[in-house]
Amino acid sequence: RPRPSLPPLTSASLRHYSIANPGRRLAWPLRNGLTMKRIALLVVLVGVIAATASCRAPGRRGGSIEPLIPQPSPRPAVPVVIEVYGTSGLRFEGSYGELGESKRVTGVVPSRLAFNAVQAFSVTMQKRTDAGELGIQVMVGDRVVHRSSTTREFGLVTYTHRVPSQ
Repeated sequence: RPRPSLPPLTSASLRHYSIANPGRRLAWPLRNGLTMKRIALLVVLVGVIAATASCRAPGRRGGSIEPLIPQPSPRPAVPVVIEVYGTSGLRFEGSYGELGESKRVTGVVPSRLAFNAVQAFSVTMQKRTDAGELGIQVMVGDRVVHRSSTTREFGLVTYTHRVPSQ
């Protein structure tokens, strides 16, 4: 069965209640005129302040918040050299560099591209003509890690490498 609806609670009805029931005491917030919205806002505000205070690192009174997960020390960058070889004068285009930070390149064979890599890198080169050979040789440090070529029409050579941990 449906509940009967109650009239809205106002300061006038509170005064009427306290006059009609002089022996009954009203709860503190209602006696001081605070509404439920104000109480809810106060509870939320206290919760936000408590949550912010608990984010500080233990034993510290201020300053920056330190990460809870230890961060690995930065890895040193290693030199990478890409030698583009094949039919002399052959035009090519492509991209190379750290994953997520690759650079576009256009050029002619032979060419040499150099950069530093920290974690992983990729190389992609494509012939701009149908005849001839295009190849790449990738060196990490002083070690050759990859060598490939193509003679297909508008052929493509590609390589991705993950730099090993030191």
